[in-house]
Amino acid sequence: MQLDGALFVIERRSVGRCIDLAVAFFREHMLTLLRLTAVFGVPSCAFVWWATEHTARGLFTNIMVFSCVSPLLGGALAVGCGQRVFGSPLTVAGCLAKLWQRVFTLMFVALIVRLGCFMFVWFFVIPAILLANRYGFMPELLYLEQVKWTKAEKRLSVLTKSYFSDLMGRMMIISFFYMITVISMFAIADTVGTLLLGSPILFSRLTFGPDWLPEMWDLLWTDALITTVVHASLWLAYPICRLAWLFCYLDLRIRREGWDIDLDCRIEAKRLEAALG
Repeated sequence: MQLDGALFVIERRSVGRCIDLAVAFFREHMLTLLRLTAVFGVPSCAFVWWATEHTARGLFTNIMVFSCVSPLLGGALAVGCGQRVFGSPLTVAGCLAKLWQRVFTLMFVALIVRLGCFMFVWFFVIPAILLANRYGFMPELLYLEQVKWTKAEKRLSVLTKSYFSDLMGRMMIISFFYMITVISMFAIADTVGTLLLGSPILFSRLTFGPDWLPEMWDLLWTDALITTVVHASLWLAYPICRLAWLFCYLDLRIRREGWDIDLDCRIEAKRLEAALG
């Protein structure tokens, strides 16, 4: 069943089904999504390599660069894939063009939220999670709903009312899935590098003894190859998890506002208009 050219049925979904749908969507549009990810990920990886070689602060650079740049990819995925669900073509140029329309607003809000999360996480991690969950749908509001940023706070309150704890659980599950995916991608890259290319990245370089943990920690800070592969793994896993969060937004709209019924009414109105006109 399709809905007005939609790729997937608009219906209520659990977080597990949202992740499944994100994987299916990524598989369907893999090349386009990888190219879109490369637009942001390749320059970021190059900068992380350079910064690690010159500053020996690879782990810090990894976190800061990804936190600052990933909202751009998140916005591009939200606007491009959100429209693709309803039949519009998904292209890298189209995503970037629409992202540019409100990119400064997105970055302003994203940097404030990221700064707040970094400040809170040093004292107590729960406030940081609450803040990230509160503003997680900002790209969807800015691009899909075209909400002005001055009214976004009110819209978020209306949208997440009575569902905040459910969204918190979904975010934590998706975050855990993201962490496992990143670790798996890094392990695959390390195995390929060791067995096929003869260039071990991390595990084969460790001496598994009493000091293996400090040794690994030191490599994560100072070795440019390791930090770059970690950074690339973050980017490669990000689209699937961001898409899962996008589908959680669609699910919330359905549960909160009966969006599926609204879409049915719009489609029926178009059909009647065409029949009568």
